[in-house]
Amino acid sequence: MKNTTFHEIITWHIPSDWDHCLASLPEAVLDHAVYTWLATHKTWLDDCFPECAYERSLELLNVLYRDGTDQQFAELMIQIRQDYSEKHQIAERGNKDVFYFSEATGDFESDSLIGAFNGDRHLSFAECYRNDLYLWLEDRIEGVILDEMGLEHNYGGDL
Repeated sequence: MKNTTFHEIITWHIPSDWDHCLASLPEAVLDHAVYTWLATHKTWLDDCFPECAYERSLELLNVLYRDGTDQQFAELMIQIRQDYSEKHQIAERGNKDVFYFSEATGDFESDSLIGAFNGDRHLSFAECYRNDLYLWLEDRIEGVILDEMGLEHNYGGDL
């Protein structure tokens, strides 16, 4: 059922002349694919956000991809870290694994403070976060799309 939902929502966005490489799709389609995958596979959210955000991961996902601005995502993440720190009496300093790490993004503390640069273009923290989630899910999502289209995929390399 989840793959059917994913298929119905995503495949109508893919042009008929698509080259079967997920990275060649427009950014809006990629964001839609990542959001759809995570919204329909909620158990994956714990791998997408730090421990301090587990209880609010769906809210973060929606702000990151649907309802908010990049600034709102950054502010919400700060608020979540502060709330968790106060509630659990644990300092952010010295606890990167709780406040600034997820399986999908790795250590994102520097991105949260200054963002990053792509060539000469500054990326916001939210843009960096979306990029990390996309890269983490790229092979999986590409495989699902190709499977739904009846095409073969090697799932990340030579088998």
